Amino acid sequence: MKSHTLIVNHSHLDPNWRWLEDSFGAPDYDWQHFTSFDQGWLSGDRVPRAWFARYLAAFKAVRVAEKADRCLFVSHGPRAAFYASWISAMRGKRINPHLVFSFNFTNLPQGRRRTQMVESFRAVDRFAVYSHLERDLYADYFSIPIEKIDFVHFGVAPPRLEASPALPIALPYVCAIGSQGRDYALLFEAARALASVRFCVIAYQSSIEGLKVPSNVTVLQGVPFNFAAQVAANAQFMVLPLISNSIPCGHVTAVTAMQVGCPLIATDSTGLHDYLRDGDTALLVEPRRVDAMIEAIRQGLDDPGPLIANAERAKAFTLQNCNENVTIDYFGRVLTEFEAEGRFAKRPYANT
Repeated sequence: MKSHTLIVNHSHLDPNWRWLEDSFGAPDYDWQHFTSFDQGWLSGDRVPRAWFARYLAAFKAVRVAEKADRCLFVSHGPRAAFYASWISAMRGKRINPHLVFSFNFTNLPQGRRRTQMVESFRAVDRFAVYSHLERDLYADYFSIPIEKIDFVHFGVAPPRLEASPALPIALPYVCAIGSQGRDYALLFEAARALASVRFCVIAYQSSIEGLKVPSNVTVLQGVPFNFAAQVAANAQFMVLPLISNSIPCGHVTAVTAMQVGCPLIATDSTGLHDYLRDGDTALLVEPRRVDAMIEAIRQGLDDPGPLIANAERAKAFTLQNCNENVTIDYFGRVLTEFEAEGRFAKRPYANT
């Protein structure tokens, strides 16, 4: 009879987020979840409490993994992976095997932190990234064997939408959602030139810090994910402005827009090419070109037909490539490969 395998799910995300536990549907696996946002008074984003919360969550997760006969340790994001690997090394043990999902950086670490991460990531067995750009970038930057890094389309269930939502802005409007790697300075400049167009922006304060918000732009902060998806679903289209043509950001926002049928005008970034194709699933614009963004928005408003056709193809693309089954299938393949490679066998920590 096959032994039960413990899945330790370690993240810096909402405690109610259970990843694949409810949908994976395999009786031979037990799950335990650890997050820095479930550490009592330490929980939250304030430094230094957030640092201690991350450390404590990682310590608890590593300790449980060390005691299990068979365990797969799943970290979500590079910071969670770093804390877990670092703590296991300090304890002279190894969490084995270790899968890092959603391995993504908006800004790459520098100096001592980069050196620490290079050392720490050597003990990780597999990484999953959402773009081919990231696969090549991180393999080189962190000296990770590229065969350890898997490209996986961002795959989740489509957001649930209300039939008659209460929207924060009158129709019609153009939306922009997300915070990482965004060029809101460019978008606000474009909005000023399009004074008759209403814009709704959902972003963290840090993404618009120091920027003067135009009078025709409504900014929302701290809204639930499904509410943001509802804003996208009811927009004329979404603008996804990024700060460069090679930043690995915007995947989650782009896929969400595609899933709800929202047309997209986006910065032509290599990091999005696994999802967005110019004239097929989106209209792509050169980065840092305000004139080009203004022209694209005007074009989308004056002749929405091509954007709507792009959105239809984009939604079909997500149904095939960005659904939750894509993530479930990948996770199942990783488990099977780890089993075949004997990764569940106990072995001492070795930073090699």
